[in-house]
Amino acid sequence: MPTDRNALLRQLARDPSGASNGLTRRALPPGHVVEVPDVGPLFWISEAAPTPEDVAWARAGYEVSGMWPLLVDGDGTRTVVKRTAHGPQELTLPWLGMEPATDVAELDPERLLADGWLPLIAENEANDYFEPHERVSGLAPAGTDWPGLAPAATWEGHADQYANGMTEFLLVNGWLEEPRMVLVPAVSSSDALIAIRWPLAGLAVPGDAAGLAAVLGSWERRFGARAIALRRDTLFVSVAAAPTTRLQTAHIACEHFVFAPDNVLQNSDSFPEYVDALVNVNLWGFWWD
Repeated sequence: MPTDRNALLRQLARDPSGASNGLTRRALPPGHVVEVPDVGPLFWISEAAPTPEDVAWARAGYEVSGMWPLLVDGDGTRTVVKRTAHGPQELTLPWLGMEPATDVAELDPERLLADGWLPLIAENEANDYFEPHERVSGLAPAGTDWPGLAPAATWEGHADQYANGMTEFLLVNGWLEEPRMVLVPAVSSSDALIAIRWPLAGLAVPGDAAGLAAVLGSWERRFGARAIALRRDTLFVSVAAAPTTRLQTAHIACEHFVFAPDNVLQNSDSFPEYVDALVNVNLWGFWWD
């Protein structure tokens, strides 16, 4: 699989159809390559909302093109209001391409999760808002102890089929206000988060985007997970091997607790409620405050 990120994107800029990059049988929808100052070409983005077929076709060509398709909300920029001496001023700032390049090669996902577990479980135990049975320890396989990684699971078919199905679900049901398709030169869907330089604030896993990518890479191998969509503060992941029992789900939810604590602590009334909502679900959504 090609791995020279800049070369792939410059080739795509010269041939917007995608054919030169191995995306054959149809042409890419209208789009352009985004360059970041002092970095160079970073990703290709469509001008308008893609169809589910657009994304599935791009994913089918990934092994040849080396470019992983992701949905993003909007064009990768955000509008902020800055106070100046002349009054409020609106500025358009990018949220993609702003994180420095990182490397996950030396990061151990289990060690990252275990280290992140310790302060979080202590805080959860000390929080009087939760009754004992509502706390993470009330349902976690090992109580307040780190339970280790959840065992790997098997699934039928190809993990990319689940990625395509969940991508279609997001698009058809309007989960992204202004969906665009990006193509990111990457060696995996988790590497795409590094390649696109997605900034993450508040991530419990040490290492920011690198730590997140290391854990996601472990989920890719154990559960057939695929990163499929991004907002500035949200990540959507398809899962081929959805957990089917409450015990298995609770074990996986312990990893989610460290990966994105706000998912559990702010989006659910209790840890058991979070676990129940995760059983047999092939789409994982993570949000950081």
